[in-house]
Amino acid sequence: MPNLTLTRKRTSVTGSLASFEVLVRKVRETILFGQQRIEWQKVQTYWKTGQYINKHIILNKNKRADLGDRTIEKLAERIDIDQSVLQRCKQFHEKYPVFATWQKLTWSHFRLLIPIEDDETRFELTERANRGAWSTGKLESVIRNELRYAISGPPGPKASTSSDLRLLKPKLGILYTYRLIESKPVQANPGRLKVDLGFRVHQRSLQCAVI
Repeated sequence: MPNLTLTRKRTSVTGSLASFEVLVRKVRETILFGQQRIEWQKVQTYWKTGQYINKHIILNKNKRADLGDRTIEKLAERIDIDQSVLQRCKQFHEKYPVFATWQKLTWSHFRLLIPIEDDETRFELTERANRGAWSTGKLESVIRNELRYAISGPPGPKASTSSDLRLLKPKLGILYTYRLIESKPVQANPGRLKVDLGFRVHQRSLQCAVI
């Protein structure tokens, strides 16, 4: 758990509370400290809940194919919690199997990050959001602009629709420089070099110059 201890200057009680400005500072610090603890506890609680659910499913995965959805349904009914909450917890642990300490992120941030399928992109945005202390509005704006991802609400078990499609931000390389890849064993002419044109389009290389 992160060290959220706030540094306070030691002053006498009488002197501190005699000044209204000092009172404002102390109350603000106390409320901020409490809110930070509450938010972090919520994040930890949801991640731990997801860990328990996923471990149970793994240990019983040979019993039935729909064990995951059935577990969420039965658990929600037994402890009287909405299925969507448990589903998000499950996905939270799946997307962040090794949980790091991002002290500046709240559960609202992670609800925006969980739907991002690409692991590298998701963790990159997580680090950027934490490092820059982004608000949830800032994070949502970056996701929309960089990934062109239509945020339609928290993830759930429903099937994906066209509005869920995501386009990753293109990464520009060096002009007139191309990447050569080998054909896979299941493809024609396995082992032959091809030019990677991007967007999963490959062209057979007729003549290659090694630089």
